[in-house]
Amino acid sequence: MLGETNDVLREALADVPPELDVTIERIGPYPDAGEHILALLTDRQREVLDIALSLGYYDVPRQATHSDIADRLDCSVATVGEHLQKIESRVFEHIRP
Repeated sequence: MLGETNDVLREALADVPPELDVTIERIGPYPDAGEHILALLTDRQREVLDIALSLGYYDVPRQATHSDIADRLDCSVATVGEHLQKIESRVFEHIRP
């Protein structure tokens, strides 16, 4: 159940037949899609993504290169490439149907 209050959840659980096993995995606010996807990333990956977006790396046409991002992060171009690949992999794996 998503987007329900604790009271609605309690009522629903009270109506579950005893022969069914129900487990509550998590109770909390319903995150919006953007927050949920960002939660998949490490703090460093979010930092890399923020800089890539701010420099226009994902614009069409692309406004920045791995080198531009690396300069801002004070790291190697290869490291930027690895971070972006991991970011893209996690995001696309999550949104793939």
